[in-house]
Amino acid sequence: MVGTKIPQSELRQIISQKQNKCVLGKDVENYRRKLKDPCTDSEGVEKILNSIKVGGGMVKYGVTPENEFLYLAYMTKEMIGSLKANKTILIIDCTYKVNEYLFPLLNVMCIDANGNGVPVLHAFVRNESVEILSECLSVLHDVCVEPQFFFVDKDFSEIGAIKQCFPQPLIRLCSFHTMTAVKKYLNTNVSKELSNKIFDLFKEQSYTLSEEAFELLKVDIISACPSVESYFQNNWWSISDMWAACRNTDVASLHITTTNHVESYHSRIKKHLDSHTTLSVCVTKLLLFDSDLSKIKSAQHHIHKITKHYSTLPDTHLLTLYKNILTPFGAELVGHQISLFKRCNYNIVQNDTDTSFFSISNTCNSNDTNSYVVSMDSCNCIFFTKFLLPCRHILSLRHKLSLEMVFLPDGCHFQNKSFRDEEFEDISSISTNVIYPTISAKTAEGRFKIVKDLTNELNCLYQNMGEQHFLVKLEQLKKFICHIRANKEFVITNVSEALAETNISLNGGCVDAEFLPIASTSQALAETNVSLNGECVGEEFVPINLSGSDIVDSSKVTTDTFSNVMLKKVKTKGRPNNKQHFTKKKRLGFPYSSVSKKLKIVSSTEKEVVVMLNVPVQMM
Repeated sequence: MVGTKIPQSELRQIISQKQNKCVLGKDVENYRRKLKDPCTDSEGVEKILNSIKVGGGMVKYGVTPENEFLYLAYMTKEMIGSLKANKTILIIDCTYKVNEYLFPLLNVMCIDANGNGVPVLHAFVRNESVEILSECLSVLHDVCVEPQFFFVDKDFSEIGAIKQCFPQPLIRLCSFHTMTAVKKYLNTNVSKELSNKIFDLFKEQSYTLSEEAFELLKVDIISACPSVESYFQNNWWSISDMWAACRNTDVASLHITTTNHVESYHSRIKKHLDSHTTLSVCVTKLLLFDSDLSKIKSAQHHIHKITKHYSTLPDTHLLTLYKNILTPFGAELVGHQISLFKRCNYNIVQNDTDTSFFSISNTCNSNDTNSYVVSMDSCNCIFFTKFLLPCRHILSLRHKLSLEMVFLPDGCHFQNKSFRDEEFEDISSISTNVIYPTISAKTAEGRFKIVKDLTNELNCLYQNMGEQHFLVKLEQLKKFICHIRANKEFVITNVSEALAETNISLNGGCVDAEFLPIASTSQALAETNVSLNGECVGEEFVPINLSGSDIVDSSKVTTDTFSNVMLKKVKTKGRPNNKQHFTKKKRLGFPYSSVSKKLKIVSSTEKEVVVMLNVPVQMM
C-alpha cells in the first residue's frame, strides 16, 4: 500500500487506524523512499542512451575534467531519417525548467513535406555558451547534413554556434522576435506617435522585395527620428541579410518566417515536464512523445487520403494530376496558382538577349504593375522562390508554348512520397504509456477531460482498422469496460504468437498464456517457479519484448560511462548559487554586428572558458 499513489495524509490515517500507532508523515515518506529503485538518475539515463544507440540512433555527451555534466545530445533513428529527408530548413530554440537540474533543453526541428515541424535533435546543456552549443549542433554535421537555412530568435550563442559548425548556410531571424525587439526599444526611447510611425516604416522595410525601396525606407526612418539611426545601424541594418526579404529573394524558405513550430512544440512538452522531473524521466517522456506524435501524424495522413474533401478550388484534371505527385499541402498551394492562372490574362514577351527567358505581366489588374522574368521551369516571383512549386506565370508560359503542364522544379520539397502500408500498421504500436497533460482528477470536469483525451486516441486508432481487426479490438475493449464496471482486478498483457503457443505452468499448474502477466522486474514473479514446455526457467525470468515497442529494453544493453557523470540538483526556491541557470542574457555593450563577425560571445568567467575549450567529448 505504501508503494501506491495514495496521498500521504490519507495513507497515514489508514496505517494509524489499522496499527493503532502514531504514524508521522515523515515515516511514510521514509518507507516510500526505501521502496524506490536504488538506481541513480545518471544510471537511468545511461540505459536509455544505450537503447537509442542500439536502435540506430546517435548519442554524444561531454563532461568537465571533474566529471561534471556539460551537455547531452541525441538523435533517434527516426530523427536521422526525418533530417535527411527534410534538411532544407532547421529551426533552433531552447526551452527551460524541464528538469530538476534546470539544464536548458535545445531542440532542433525540420519542416516536412506537409509543412509540419518534426523534431530532429534534443540536447540538454549546462549553459548556453557557444562552445557547448556548437558541440551539440556538430551531431547534425556528423549525420552528413548541410542545411540551407537556420531560423533563430537572435540568440547570440546559437548564431555563433551555427557559424562554427555550418559556415555556409544562411541564418534568418524570427520575424516575431525581430518586431518585438524593435517595438520594445521604440516604446522606451521614442514618443508613442513617433514610435508607431517608425515601427510601420521598419515593418514595411522588412517585407519589401525591392532594394531601392529598402534604401528609401531607411532614409525615411532617419528623417523621422535621427536619434534612432545608431540603434538601427548597429543592430539591424548591418545584418539585414538575416531579416530583410529583399536580401533573400533567391532562396526557397517555404514561407517560414518565425520559430513558431518549435515554440508550439515547447508548449506541448511543457505540459508533461517541469522543474521536478529527473533527467532520465525527461528523456523517456520526450522519446514517447516524439514517437506518438509521429504515428498520430501518419494516421492523420492516412485519414486525409481516404476522406472526401470539399474545396472552393476547381477540381480540374490538371489539379488532379498535381495531387498525385504532391503532398496535400503542396497540392493546395499549386491549386491556388492554377485558379489564378485560369482567371488572369498575361502579356508574355520574349527576351531579346536570351530567348529562353520571357517577361510576363498581368493585363487584367491595373494595380499589378510588376513584371516577372520567367522561363519554362523558373520564375522570380515570390511564390516560386519561397516554395519551389509551379507558379501561375510558369503555367501561363507553358500553356502558351503548348508544353507539358505538369512538372516539378529541381529540389521540390513537397513531392508526395508513396505511403507504405507497413508504416500505417505501425500506428497500432503507439506507446501504451501515452503521456497526457497533467489534469487534476479531483473534480468531475478534470476526470471528464482525461477520459476525453483517451477516447480521442481510440477514435484515431479504431476508425482506420480493417473490419476483422476492428471487431477483435472492439471485443477486447468491451471486456475491458465490463471489468471496470464490475470493479474487478485485472492485468493487461501483450503476448506474442510464439508465446501463446507455448505450454506455461506456474507452480506446477497449467496457465493459459493469454492471461500470463509479463513483468520481468516483478519481485512476486521472480519468486514463482515458471516453466516453459516442461523445463524450469529459474528465478531470473526471461524478459519478453512487447510487440511494437519503440524503446529497446535497457536491461539487454551494455553499460557505458554516463553513469559516472555528476548531476547536481538545483534548488528551485530562492536565488540559485550557480548563476548559469538564469536564462536572461546579460545586455551586451557593443553592436551585434561585431559579435556576429568576430564570433566573440561574453562568458561568465575566464575560468569557465578554459574548461569549455578543454571539453572531453564522449561519442557513443
